[in-house]
Amino acid sequence: MNRQLVVAVGLIQYEDRILLTRRFHPTHPQWHQRWNFPGGKIQPQEIPVEALRREILEETNLTIRDPQLLGVYTHFWQLENTTQQTFILVYHCFSDQQSVQLKPDENDAHLWVEPNRILQMDNLLDGTSAILNEFYFESLLNKVESNG
Repeated sequence: MNRQLVVAVGLIQYEDRILLTRRFHPTHPQWHQRWNFPGGKIQPQEIPVEALRREILEETNLTIRDPQLLGVYTHFWQLENTTQQTFILVYHCFSDQQSVQLKPDENDAHLWVEPNRILQMDNLLDGTSAILNEFYFESLLNKVESNG
């Protein structure tokens, strides 16, 4: 059996850093204690950017501003009896505050990290490096090239 899931995640920027949260999901080792970008499932009848705002507020107590869709990343998770195809809508957005209050049943830690340092981290959730490279760094490069 195969299934599909659509989620929205935020590359939330505060000054020169991006927020990472560490997932707490002991029953799923492929996700447990892995660093990723905050976000979550888009509910039926929900607009993606509103899902992003809701999920980030629920998970971190942050209000974001200026969300801009960077693209869609697709990841395939091999679960016990199925393959889950996850479509990840990747947004770049900003926070005016650094203080984070985590929802403890979903995440157990957070870090504000310079984007280049994220690529050097251990225990990243599958796809996190690819998302950062493909959507954050390429987006910046394209902006520089179009302005230069």
